[in-house]
Amino acid sequence: MFVRRFAPAILVLLYAARAFALDPSRPLTAYGRQTWRTDSGLPQNTVRAILQTHNGFLWLATEGGLVRFDGLKFVTFDSQTTPELRSNNIRALAEDEQHALWIGTADGLSRFDGSTFQTLTTRDGLPSDSILALETDGAGKMRISTSEGNVLYNNGRFENASNSIPAHDPRIISRFQDRQGVTWEGTDTGISRIRNGVAERFPPGDPLSTEAVLSMTEDREGDLWIGTDSDGVTVLRDQKFTSYTSKDGLPSDQVRCVFEDRRGRLWVGTEAGLARLDSGRFSVLTTANGLSSNVVLSLAENAEGNLLVGTPNGLNILTGSSVKVLTSADGLPDDYIRSIYLDKDGSLWIGTRHGLAHSQGSITTYTSHNGLESDLVGVVTRDNAGALWVGTLLGLSRLAAGRFVYSFGPIAITALQAEAQGALWIGTGQSGLYRLEREKVISHITTPGLPNAVLGILPDDSGRLWVAANTGIFRVNASNPSETAQFTAADGLPVSECSDGGHPGVWRGRDGTFWFSMSKGLASIRPNSIASSVEVPIALESVLVDDRPVTPEQARNIAPGHTRLSFEYAGLSFASPLSVRYKYKLDGFDKEWIDAGTRRTAFYTNIPPGTYTFHVFARTNTGTWSKTGARFAFRLRPHFYQTYVFYLLVVIALLLLMWRVYLWRVSQVKVRYDAVAAERTRIAREIHDTLAQGYVALSLQLELVSQALSTSKEAAQDMLAAAQDSVRTSLGDARRSIWELRSYGSGADDLASRLAMIAAQVNSTTSLKAELQVFGTRRALSHKVEHELLKIGQEAVANAVRHADASDLHIDLSYEPRQLTLAITDNGRGFTPASNGSGLEGHYGLRGMKERADQIRARLRVESAPGKGAQILVQTDIE
Repeated sequence: MFVRRFAPAILVLLYAARAFALDPSRPLTAYGRQTWRTDSGLPQNTVRAILQTHNGFLWLATEGGLVRFDGLKFVTFDSQTTPELRSNNIRALAEDEQHALWIGTADGLSRFDGSTFQTLTTRDGLPSDSILALETDGAGKMRISTSEGNVLYNNGRFENASNSIPAHDPRIISRFQDRQGVTWEGTDTGISRIRNGVAERFPPGDPLSTEAVLSMTEDREGDLWIGTDSDGVTVLRDQKFTSYTSKDGLPSDQVRCVFEDRRGRLWVGTEAGLARLDSGRFSVLTTANGLSSNVVLSLAENAEGNLLVGTPNGLNILTGSSVKVLTSADGLPDDYIRSIYLDKDGSLWIGTRHGLAHSQGSITTYTSHNGLESDLVGVVTRDNAGALWVGTLLGLSRLAAGRFVYSFGPIAITALQAEAQGALWIGTGQSGLYRLEREKVISHITTPGLPNAVLGILPDDSGRLWVAANTGIFRVNASNPSETAQFTAADGLPVSECSDGGHPGVWRGRDGTFWFSMSKGLASIRPNSIASSVEVPIALESVLVDDRPVTPEQARNIAPGHTRLSFEYAGLSFASPLSVRYKYKLDGFDKEWIDAGTRRTAFYTNIPPGTYTFHVFARTNTGTWSKTGARFAFRLRPHFYQTYVFYLLVVIALLLLMWRVYLWRVSQVKVRYDAVAAERTRIAREIHDTLAQGYVALSLQLELVSQALSTSKEAAQDMLAAAQDSVRTSLGDARRSIWELRSYGSGADDLASRLAMIAAQVNSTTSLKAELQVFGTRRALSHKVEHELLKIGQEAVANAVRHADASDLHIDLSYEPRQLTLAITDNGRGFTPASNGSGLEGHYGLRGMKERADQIRARLRVESAPGKGAQILVQTDIE
């Protein structure tokens, strides 16, 4: 369990010593009381010891195990859940100076330090494992009484004890003295209060006058806890309110209105007659005494001091022992008298179901025709500025110049209270409390827990408002509504519901007592008698992760992937645990404090990974917020993809990707640029290898024609025909080059045939003898390879014709299994190749051949020497 194992780490305690105790002047039956048995959560009804430890928890020793109580919930430690407890028969409890809890059982002694249990037996030095009693000696030692003798536990060792724990009378089972010095004695036939030497007992038949009382203690709030032999545990506490019901003499528990006359007599209107409280006793008036009805709806007095009693059957005027009744026959708009208000001039305002009557010698009736919001009239009052206000079923109206004007609504007005500073407090039946100033609503008092149905309003001397509601009585700090206190039956009210429909439903007596009409009785309180409560100790009881309880270690370091967290906490106030209010905040997640009201669990979902601290504070319904509260720090670990390292890697990856995209883009631009440059180079080669060479050949032929014209006309004509063929061939090559700019289509002739055509052309147009030899088996090559090889051969032949001054030209094409070799060899004058070994430097044609060879990944070699001819050798791999 969370608190059990690591209470010191998660429990923060605040509690100032309180001098409160049970009021010894009250009758025993006037104390509030509450009893818990097995049907309330106790494991067993025999309670042998009761102890409140420093942290505020109440511990009970039962024959069914050790019990921890937080005011609402019992947690049981037994031999099954806690093996260190060797027996479930718990007999004694004590707390040492180190705040460790000692537990005496029928089979050993246990010590609980807030996180772990330690077991001590005869093997550790105890005279017997049967523990009878425990007591601290005030000097840091624990006195232990066993069935075989007594010992002292001192610094981890047992020592002999000469004196045993004092025994009580054989008749007296338990004895306790409270803070007021009053002695309480528990016997086998109940409990007695010894005051001024006089013993007082509960009435016969009361469990506290018949049950054996085994244990008693007083908690820090002054309440007395009583453990019995077979009736569980009972608490006696002072009540903040004094209640009166039909058991106390009221004619009915259904109280409608309450009023104190100018002589200080308290009158109570009920459903069964009119009651008057004198010296703590009620006397009753009914129809037998002349009232027009036993149902009393409203009370007031006239200028003469006569009591006015409104009933469903008319207005009753009590003068001495006589009763006069006014009805609609006397001018009232209706017999159903809902409210009566004595004005400053002595006139009366009478609210009915059918309008408002003003009695001033004669009766004047006002209805909705005169500006009232509704004919169903309830509360009537004047503010300190002199304005008359009337609350109706549909809103608030104000009298101005003889006519009522709209002020606030449409809503049922159930209560009005004038403020000394001139403002008006307005209670409504559906939307709570409002404050009106200068005829304008300036605030709607809202806070969690405030009621929607306000039935009465009373200001106290501290500026706070006491509000009667259908869910109890509330004390509201108007300047800070979050400090609202709620009082219910647990505080002494006869029932947690005030009555409605009667006026006035609340009253402030001349002695400062506040009176409230309840649906089942009458309640009173002296507001100034309620002392401020002490700060409430608060415990963080458990943490749930994804709806499963976890250990403190798991809660402090939560594994990744969990999305739901809940914290269960408790304010350890036993006087009114249901009214303890809480606020909490999760540092690192919540921006503002969360007002949880009386809810004892905080829920969180979808919390992002991180480090957090949960804080929770508590206060009673009449106290202030604790100053420190409880806190719990924990870490929700992230998945790897939620860490900063992952985010950094993602950023680096994105940057690398952007860099790669940039490089790719640059390479694409370069590829396009290189493609354009290559295409321009190819076009230049094509022009050089086709048109330029064709023009050179044509120029040579035309030169031969000019020479032949002087010798042989026939030869000149043949040469002109050859020139024409050359022009046609050049034009064809040009067209083919242009076509190949668009597509590399397959030609009609293979490489060998095209080279043969070139050799034939050389033989027919020049004196150079050209010869083609093909070796090996011809194989089809890709168009691009054949095209580039053809252009290389064509350029080599053209160079030989133009520059070599050769007589023989050999073109050798050799098809080998994995290689094709093209060699163009002449016997011309040769040249000196470039120093780089390629032979290409300074020769555009040779450089073009090299570029073409590179296009098809072929190897180009130029071999030449002056006077020894030249050879162009091209080799490429083939499949």
